[in-house]
Amino acid sequence: KNQLTFASSTAQYNYFNSKVFKSYDNYTYIKKDNVIMVGENIDTIINCNYLFYRNTGFTSKWYYCFITNMEYVNENCTRVTIETDCFQTWQFQIQYKQSFYI
Repeated sequence: KNQLTFASSTAQYNYFNSKVFKSYDNYTYIKKDNVIMVGENIDTIINCNYLFYRNTGFTSKWYYCFITNMEYVNENCTRVTIETDCFQTWQFQIQYKQSFYI
């Protein structure tokens, strides 16, 4: 009910890419539902609440995530806690099976 839906993964990517405030390259492997150390002052990114990434070299899949917390580390580093948005991440791999309702 409260999810964005898209006709294709390309449309999904294009939508989220159009909302990008900052972009970063050359990160090591990012683990699901983890913490990322971002080389940015917290005041620069504090209004961000979502991100997407892929672990290039291992997969071409995009992972979409909620930012659940940010912590100041120093003036050039922020600890960002992420939680995978399961619907957006696997929207095009869902296989709906028979179900019932009461």
